[in-house]
Amino acid sequence: ILAKTAIRGRFLVGLMEEMEESINRFNIVMGIDDTCQRCNWCMDKYFGENKKIKNSNPHPKVSKQKKSDTRYAMLSFSDIKVYFFFTLMFCEFPGGKGQS
Repeated sequence: ILAKTAIRGRFLVGLMEEMEESINRFNIVMGIDDTCQRCNWCMDKYFGENKKIKNSNPHPKVSKQKKSDTRYAMLSFSDIKVYFFFTLMFCEFPGGKGQS
């Protein structure tokens, strides 16, 4: 519980599956003007000119049908709990998804 309190108070959480929204939130919190020419150049360089923001590192898909994936999930239950906590934090961000 102490770790969750510290994370909630000190960190901005971004999610890979919500990369564009995560970057927008980062820019807001850091006070970055995402309309400037330098910012556009950076976004084009790292995410492509069509602004289709995605992770540049490949990640294998996890499947419930694969025994190895199920076994891994059981071994990393703490990681899964942390992921769901981060997802909750992401949804609670003021003005973000899950907010009216």
